[in-house]
Amino acid sequence: MARRCSRKGALAATPRPTTFDAQLQLTVTARKIKQMEAVLAAITTRRRHNESVAGIFSFLFRQFGALWTIVAATPAVLPTNVFAADEAALKAYADGAYADVVARADIVENPDTYALAARALNAVAYFEPDRREARGAAQKAQDYAEKALTLDSAHVEAHLQAAIAIALRGAVSAPASTFFNNLPARARDHVDHALWLDPENPWALSTSAAWNLEVYRRGGGMLYGAKPEKGYQEFLKARTLAPENVAVAYEGALRVLASRREEWRAAALKALADAVAKAPTSMFEQRIQDRARALQSAVEAGAQSERDFIKAQR
Repeated sequence: MARRCSRKGALAATPRPTTFDAQLQLTVTARKIKQMEAVLAAITTRRRHNESVAGIFSFLFRQFGALWTIVAATPAVLPTNVFAADEAALKAYADGAYADVVARADIVENPDTYALAARALNAVAYFEPDRREARGAAQKAQDYAEKALTLDSAHVEAHLQAAIAIALRGAVSAPASTFFNNLPARARDHVDHALWLDPENPWALSTSAAWNLEVYRRGGGMLYGAKPEKGYQEFLKARTLAPENVAVAYEGALRVLASRREEWRAAALKALADAVAKAPTSMFEQRIQDRARALQSAVEAGAQSERDFIKAQR
């Protein structure tokens, strides 16, 4: 497995192993073939039953909508200090001074600080109510994550922030745009990169868990091969690896509750309680904790309030 060498100054670029390139390409190709087979099979069935051309186009439009909700569901799990970014940038991030983080990244110009700038911009996009502004912040986050990956293609945090940025773009874009830009698959590919490089990374596991749970819940299981049981196990493992992290706890609770699997509810409610009780380590986590409290209040108010809260999430 490729690893970065020095944590002082600029980090040396580390190429991915040749075997990884081959494995990843096979995974991506297989997923795309499966997606196309599912859509073509559905169209063939409709034609067999003499459905009109207009009906088929209506079906395809619904697929665009499903793809939009799938990519919108990818969580913005933004980890705490898990890599050696510039100390001034780390402090600015913790304080919520996101513009300062980006400015610092432009000065330092190393992969870690570029990835932290992507994280900061994703935090802006995550809470921005204006869709156009959120889309712009997410695009900038993706740009900074790609800068980090240009210098270090094995940078786990950069892959995660790229996935989150792509997902946030999809959440605030038109369904057709999300579909034609292939955003769901592109986000998933970056998660796969991160997990291949670091299978024990709790934030990669948490992101993958949410993807599996939400893609399946929103009707994309056949198209994308999402497995809710796998997502639940990833959620449990992420919680074990990062039990103090407010964002991991909240996002896991939200996605597991949304699955409406009664046998998983106790674990979700425990995660939600932890998200409310644990000490936040950054301004971002403080705001996530506010959402956790709101979700907890909705749960206590009853099933309809809980469903309404979940439905309102981006």
